[in-house]
Amino acid sequence: MNSKLSPELRHHVRVHAARSRAARGDALASALVEPFGAEPGPVGLAIAFTGSLEDLKAAGFQVRSVLSHPTRSFSIATGTVMPEHLEALAAIEHVVELEGDLRMRPQLNFSVPEIRADAVHVGPVQYRGKCVIVGVIDSGIDWRHASFVTPAGDTRILALWDMRLTANATEQAGPNGVGVLYDQSHLNSALHGDPGSVRSLDDEAGDEGGHGTHVTGIAAGNGIPATCCHTGKTYVGVAPEADIVFVRYPLSLGAEFGASSGMIAALGFIFEFAKGVNKPAVANISLGANLGPHDGTSLLEQTIDMLMADAPGRAVVVAAGNETKERTHVQGSVPGHGNVEVEFSTRDGFESFAQVDVWYARAGTLNLELIEGSTSLGTTLHGQDGIYVANDHDATRFFPVVVDGTINGLYGRDNNFRIRMQRPRSGNIPTEDWKLNLINPSATAVTFHCWIESVTHQPVFLAQVNPPDGKVRASADATLTIPSTAATAFCVANHESRTDFWNCFPSTGIRDSSSRGPVARNAAANPKPDLAAPGLQITSAKADAANLPGNCCSCCPDACCCLYQDLDGTSMSAPHVTGAIALMLELNPRLTREGIFKHLKASARPPPPGGTPETWGMGKLDVQAAMQSVWAESGWGNDACASSSGGGGGGGGGGGLSGMSLAEMPRASVLPPSLRILRARLLALPEGELLASTVSRHFSEVRRLINTNRRVATLWHRGSGPRMLRCLLDGALDPRAPAALEAQAQREYVERWWGLLARYGSPKLRAGLVRHRERVFNLLSSPLAAQVHAFSPEVVQ
Repeated sequence: MNSKLSPELRHHVRVHAARSRAARGDALASALVEPFGAEPGPVGLAIAFTGSLEDLKAAGFQVRSVLSHPTRSFSIATGTVMPEHLEALAAIEHVVELEGDLRMRPQLNFSVPEIRADAVHVGPVQYRGKCVIVGVIDSGIDWRHASFVTPAGDTRILALWDMRLTANATEQAGPNGVGVLYDQSHLNSALHGDPGSVRSLDDEAGDEGGHGTHVTGIAAGNGIPATCCHTGKTYVGVAPEADIVFVRYPLSLGAEFGASSGMIAALGFIFEFAKGVNKPAVANISLGANLGPHDGTSLLEQTIDMLMADAPGRAVVVAAGNETKERTHVQGSVPGHGNVEVEFSTRDGFESFAQVDVWYARAGTLNLELIEGSTSLGTTLHGQDGIYVANDHDATRFFPVVVDGTINGLYGRDNNFRIRMQRPRSGNIPTEDWKLNLINPSATAVTFHCWIESVTHQPVFLAQVNPPDGKVRASADATLTIPSTAATAFCVANHESRTDFWNCFPSTGIRDSSSRGPVARNAAANPKPDLAAPGLQITSAKADAANLPGNCCSCCPDACCCLYQDLDGTSMSAPHVTGAIALMLELNPRLTREGIFKHLKASARPPPPGGTPETWGMGKLDVQAAMQSVWAESGWGNDACASSSGGGGGGGGGGGLSGMSLAEMPRASVLPPSLRILRARLLALPEGELLASTVSRHFSEVRRLINTNRRVATLWHRGSGPRMLRCLLDGALDPRAPAALEAQAQREYVERWWGLLARYGSPKLRAGLVRHRERVFNLLSSPLAAQVHAFSPEVVQ
């Protein structure tokens, strides 16, 4: 079979080929086909290719999304294809690899202070994620929850793409016809009118337990709803004023387009949407899979790297996983001319197929013998495939076990055996002890890793006990799930900040379930995890039907509405980092992934004594210190509302107006939209041209004084200077926006700052400050659009 096909896709090809044999009475072929029904369905997949997309379409590929690398000549497309066309796709010369879907599984009041995010929420200069997009890919979101609604009653969700729905006649289909897309106006109409018009919700009653709502609440919930025991704004997320873009993701492989290929499309959607509205964005993935190379080379992980390449104002955060105690990983070394037996057990109640992944050193050679109980089913040679019959003494519950061998794989990957135990035609996989006998025919030892797919009631490897008896047993190391091993993703571990609901015995250690590094290959170049954040007993928003307006009991909202809940896991740790990065991008929206990493590393609090990088990464997340690190490098005014809404300006040392003054921008057609509007509004005033030329003349000197003179900088911030710039831009668009100078206390600080500029500035600046003082203060005293309307109403129509 074509080596470009991943093991998941080879399985679909094999099942398709078995259908005709099953019709002729072949029992083994019938067992392969039975779980999939009589008719084949489309297969979800991702394709890496270097040529024309039309070639893929001609071979039967139905395109869902396409992402092209900005600096390298390859693309990744996602979509579906009928199983009979898979080999034709693989035969196309410029197709590099075809990767099938893998199942992915889900992985506040005390936690926000723990990471010191609350310290940047308050004060004269506040950072709360304003004008930054937090993108979440998860089980769903309860968009009705007031934590995702502004105080005015409007949604904070800019877009909600539900991949799991099929659009009806009144709904807008999602990108490339997949799912349903609800925009902000539609969600607002549902909030203020008929909530039933939006069908997308979190699966609060399902396996996910409101997972996506909880995750989003940690990253960006505003905590406005009160509970019976706490006032409003108790359970506030890390970036409570961030905008939200949510993708409800098909966790099941049963969906036509889901799992890992759906994740690729979801990531592309979030960052393309953010680009369209000129805002920085950080995406959160609190999901993971256990099958794959665990070295950052899966197509999903390469998509993350592709989206981060040469792209400031972007980041992806991924939960490390909760696999340390799940007995889903072993590792070891097979001696030359020797063998190692890896033992695992299937368990009662496992209602699906089971998969075990064996990866061994690329330069090595291993053969694999499958042993059921004490019976050898057969041996698969290095690089070969095999199919065997298990439980063959039971005519109704026998089942096939398929082995796919891959050697010399792409991207320098290690060699691989994928073992798939198919569910029997009747009942579930029987309880049994198994062995993988790894046989080394060469003289050189061969290192290996084995992972079991992370599914409830999955098989498990032999438990770790002391003293060791010489057998290979479950290992806590190298248990990170995919895609947390992506090189450019921020992989987040889970540390404790309390150990019970009442916080009686708080702990600051790593959570014993938190997955550990290193990655399976090239760990020195790709150290994971990156850092740790709180993930134990985190209180955040809960999906609940009682969130509908009018359904809550005002005297006891917590008991009636169940507005919040506690959940554990790295799923809860990751959104703390997501929210933190949103705050950093608010301060400087031009930060790259490398810049974000540098500031998080410089600011991380060290782990307790004995903590290792493979467990903790850089250490504990400290938002306040990270923001101070960004501030020290970037200087003043790197404001997301000013710069990102105007096209993402405002790099290091630049001001809130992208480091350029109005008169230095001669061609309005090339300006970012917000600055074009600001310039037009200002020039519409009677003395606008004079003000514009004055700003141009003195802008650089004022910026230098703020960056170099501590007294000037202090009063600039006490006078809420960055907010003043935001309000100036907002006021250029909306006559109802807050005035740039709204409070008397702020005005007093700005007047004192004005005096310091005159004191420390050049004679020309001093003269300009005296001459234009009243004009500038009048300009800041009310929204610019309202002032313009008084003189030229047609300008603001």
